[in-house]
This record gives sequence, structure tokens and C-alpha cells, in this order.
Amino acid sequence: MKTKKLKHTTTITLLLSLCVVLLGTGCERDKTSIDPNLLIQGKWEIEAKGFGDDLRTCTAYGYTEFYQDSLVRLFDYESDTFSSHFKYYIDNSLLYEIYSDDGSSTVIYEYEFFENNRKLKLYIVSLIGIYNEPSYYKRID
Repeated sequence: MKTKKLKHTTTITLLLSLCVVLLGTGCERDKTSIDPNLLIQGKWEIEAKGFGDDLRTCTAYGYTEFYQDSLVRLFDYESDTFSSHFKYYIDNSLLYEIYSDDGSSTVIYEYEFFENNRKLKLYIVSLIGIYNEPSYYKRID
């Protein structure tokens, strides 16, 4: 009788383990990612600067608009006009902003999209030795 009870318990344990494994394989996340060149397109307004719990709210004096053709334009709220423009491109996990025709004046950022791609974190990595902190932007419509 003990053998029959032991076999029954073992069978139930194996079946439950199999169910957990089968159910777990159906929960795999979708690994499809959206091209960052598409995600960055649109208008972005600065929200904050800083690290971790030390974020400081920033007043937005305009917005940055990224276009499909690698153009970036800065819009100024006070003058109600675009104040400047430059080129950009994204390679791997870096965003390059190019301010000169020959590329000699380029700022390189690490970037991260979050909150369903409605927020953007930029951190300058090209200016070694200069204190900088991440800037946080929100997408505006």
C-alpha cells in the first residue's frame, strides 16, 4: 500500500512539474524591439537632470525635434521659432549629434528609452573629464 501511495505521489509531482514547465514556456517575452532610429523621431522636451534620487526638475524653454532624415531642430518657445539645427545618427547604443559639416564637432550620448518609449535619458560620453549628468526628456505631441 505504501508503494502504491508513493507511486501516486511521484506521478502527481511529475505531472505538476511538467505543467509548470509547459506553462512557463508560453510566458516568454516578445524579443522584437523597435528600431531606435524610429523611436527617437518626434518632439522631446527636457524634464529633469541628475542621478537617481537626486533629480532636479528643469524648465523647458523649447523642444528638440528629431526628423527621419537625420535632422534635429531646436524650437524656442519665447521666440516661437526654430533656433538651430544639426544632424544626428544612432549606432548601437550611442546617439551622435553632429554640429559641423566635417564631423569635427560631435557630441556622443548613451541613450535609453523608458516608460513605453515616452521618456528618453541622454548621458554625454564624449566629453571626458567634464562633469555631466543624465538629462531626462519626455515625448510631446
